[in-house]
Amino acid sequence: MGEDKRSYYLGLTFLTWGATASNRSHLRELARPSLLRLAGQFGDSFFLFVPDGYDVVCIEICDGDYPVRSYTRGIGGRVPLGLGQASIAILAHMSRAEQDEIISHNLPILEKEYGIERERLLTELQQVSESGFARGTGSRVLPEYTGLGVAVRDRNDHPVAAISCCVLTSRLSENKRELMKSKLAEEAMVIMRGVNPLDPMVGRASVNFLSNALS
Repeated sequence: MGEDKRSYYLGLTFLTWGATASNRSHLRELARPSLLRLAGQFGDSFFLFVPDGYDVVCIEICDGDYPVRSYTRGIGGRVPLGLGQASIAILAHMSRAEQDEIISHNLPILEKEYGIERERLLTELQQVSESGFARGTGSRVLPEYTGLGVAVRDRNDHPVAAISCCVLTSRLSENKRELMKSKLAEEAMVIMRGVNPLDPMVGRASVNFLSNALS
């Protein structure tokens, strides 16, 4: 048999997968110290999610003394955008066109499986745009849990991730909620400075974001 001189090349899909995996690994490294600090201070579970199509994927978890898993069973777990604090924080920072497409696609499952109606979701997205924090819409699946989420954005203000917590409602007093908001804002900015290390606008944004979080 003659020598096979055909050449083989990695397809674009494989290159894209590789770039995505590299980016997510970098985000995990950046975010893990922040999640550890938050879990150590509050005793709850803190998560890092990244957007992936119509879903978000959990790529890191740090547990405190009261660990929970909520909608995701662990690292690698997926939930539809519109469900949970992290996904709503990410969705709220997307363009209107992206929001419309995602909500149209995901609403049937959000309504059928979780009891989340369009108006409740739109109200929460508006609340995030005003405060910077997602509180979640609640659902009939896990009514005893609550939490907060905040987006991590790149230099173009596009959401690349979100950090969030899941807390038993009985463990989240108003004082704890306010302290957690300020600490989540601080740690989100730490991660954003790592994502955008040479962008001076991130430093200015951190001042504004922290001022709003503490007001």
